[in-house]
Amino acid sequence: MDFIYSKIFMCSYKEFYQDDKLQKICANINQLIELEEVLKEFIYGVIGFRFSHKYDYGEIRAYFDNICQNTHFYDYHSLIKAINEYKNRYIHIMDSHPYVMLLTDAIKRIYSPEYDGKLGFNISSQYEYVVGHNATINHKGSMMQIRKNHDSGEVRMPNVFISDIDKLEDSLEEYVEAIKSSNSFYNLFNNKNFNFFTYNEKVKMLFEATILNASTLELSNLTEFFNKYRDFIIDETLPNMTKLQKMGDTLNDEMYFCVKRSDIEYETPYYFSFMLKNSYYELPNVRLGITSNGDKKIAHIIATQTSQFTPENEDISKMIKKGIPHTSKFRFSNPDYLVSILIAFGILKGMGIENVVVEDYMPLRSHKTIRDKSMGEEESNRYMERIYDKEIYTYLKLSELCNGIDIKSFPDDGNNMNIALNDNITCANEFLQNLYNMAYNFGKNYKVQDQEESLTHC
Repeated sequence: MDFIYSKIFMCSYKEFYQDDKLQKICANINQLIELEEVLKEFIYGVIGFRFSHKYDYGEIRAYFDNICQNTHFYDYHSLIKAINEYKNRYIHIMDSHPYVMLLTDAIKRIYSPEYDGKLGFNISSQYEYVVGHNATINHKGSMMQIRKNHDSGEVRMPNVFISDIDKLEDSLEEYVEAIKSSNSFYNLFNNKNFNFFTYNEKVKMLFEATILNASTLELSNLTEFFNKYRDFIIDETLPNMTKLQKMGDTLNDEMYFCVKRSDIEYETPYYFSFMLKNSYYELPNVRLGITSNGDKKIAHIIATQTSQFTPENEDISKMIKKGIPHTSKFRFSNPDYLVSILIAFGILKGMGIENVVVEDYMPLRSHKTIRDKSMGEEESNRYMERIYDKEIYTYLKLSELCNGIDIKSFPDDGNNMNIALNDNITCANEFLQNLYNMAYNFGKNYKVQDQEESLTHC
């Protein structure tokens, strides 16, 4: 008998305590045999799979660390009792916080070596049949931290923090209930394509799809993150703007606007769509959600993305590029994105929304693009550079070209970019000013109509 559990537990114990109590216990062969069995049962009960030499010792060590930092013992009998009591307490915590447990399962799946990046695949909860999660839960009191064990040379994934498990459970429950009562495409509970999944599997998929959109900063405050996405669902601003309406004439065409619903695979439940009628062309989509802070509404722009519904139009891109003045700064910016963002700002300001938050880099979504094999690692890195660095430059250039679009904070060290839309936004460039005026007047005069009266919806 190699007493592998006891040896790993010894390493954990030495990390937290300086006495020789455990050495004395391990010197008694009968006590050591029982300790080994108790630790084995602990691992099977807490992690959910039987340990073998195929598994990462670091996963076992992390859960033994939890024992040491949450319990105390004085002799052999109190140690055995402490291990069993902590196992029962940990299992009770997870059982009494079912949504937190499903969320941790979803994050473990994302961090697993077997993660394929495809929602709904390999979602079975039969953990004893998988090689290992390659992720561990550090637990102390009401706090938890999910960490990924990394191999040498592997891209590091961020830790996920749960500061208060009770508050997070409430937040997750409210989010699920909001989804279940919504008519968004996020509502997979009311989608026949997901009928063959159990309720818990649907919840786990919902959490997985949502957590992919968390920035590094938001992974340290999951309660606030899921509250934000709950607000995206319950706020009535965007769901009531799905009627196709003409904005005005621009780019030698007629521009139409509507809010479209997103599939659960995308970053937000809704997004702004700008369409040129005669060119049959859709400008880059602005994916956003609305939250409230007292009486004020805040627009959160999660991403700006090229439309998947219409092919690129070189003539329109040339018109846009020609219309935007050259500057000595921010030449890495995207002209098509700049136009979509400016139009979105005009609509938001016209509707009375003056505060905009631009979300920071989403590490888990970047990880997904590699794992689902839609991109290689090098291609994914270039893609993320375009999505984030280029988009940031686009906002900076827009702020330089237009007075009244003020950047209050920058995406530094995990913080988001905060932008204020002031009362008088002016652009020295006529092309940009006309675009903004068209969007602002449209937003100011927008009439939300009863969905049953609408004849054409996006």
